[in-house]
Amino acid sequence: MVSSPDKKALYAIGGWDGSDETNDIYKLHCIDSIQTCRWTKSKTTLRYGRSLFVAIPIPNSLADKLCK
Repeated sequence: MVSSPDKKALYAIGGWDGSDETNDIYKLHCIDSIQTCRWTKSKTTLRYGRSLFVAIPIPNSLADKLCK
């Protein structure tokens, strides 16, 4: 998981689904309060699945395009 540079979103990238690495990208965003927080799955995926920790800085220009 990494936060966006502006600290307004959290991204969960890759993972382990119990049998294989995943290439999914999810964004946690909150509209007004903690009660409104929702995970959204991106149409964009990693080229290769990952299950181990990798931290990648995400520029605002790319973060905005990942999960619309």
